Amino acid sequence: MSSTIQRFLNKQLPYCLACCLAGGATAQQPSPPPPLEVQAEQGELDMRKRIAVYTGKVIVTQGEIRLSGDRLQIYYDASQRPQKLLLEGAPAHYRGRVRKTGEEHAGMADEAEAQHVEYRVGEDLLLLEGKARIKQPEFILESARIEYDIRLGKVRMSQGQWSLPGPPEDLWQ
Repeated sequence: MSSTIQRFLNKQLPYCLACCLAGGATAQQPSPPPPLEVQAEQGELDMRKRIAVYTGKVIVTQGEIRLSGDRLQIYYDASQRPQKLLLEGAPAHYRGRVRKTGEEHAGMADEAEAQHVEYRVGEDLLLLEGKARIKQPEFILESARIEYDIRLGKVRMSQGQWSLPGPPEDLWQ
């Protein structure tokens, strides 16, 4: 990998991903998003196509948010802002922030997994396809496809199972 690409991946890409995973900071949120860390066995950037690709044991963390899988693609617009992340795995995983003391289900987090996970940056939307599953403290959803609006806390699925109450704690371990 050339030194120019390596410098971009090491210095610029984590900041871009931090903005991406934060759902786009607004003027009402003066503090910058927590630092983002990307770990993978390999990384590559195609500046012409505006795509970055990480492969091999990919782990993306930002604060309490964690994504993991086998392959991550990041698509950028003409201004080099990330537009979407595509994560593949067997399965790929998402873990949201842990609920704080005083919130319902304190100490617990939303978790999701699927063969294909797409995160749409501006919409704060998670699309799960292929053996999709979301576990929240209140329920478990399983379907071929699930849409999860993180910002609004809304979940939409087609033809699947909805389990109430939640499963034994060791299900996701």
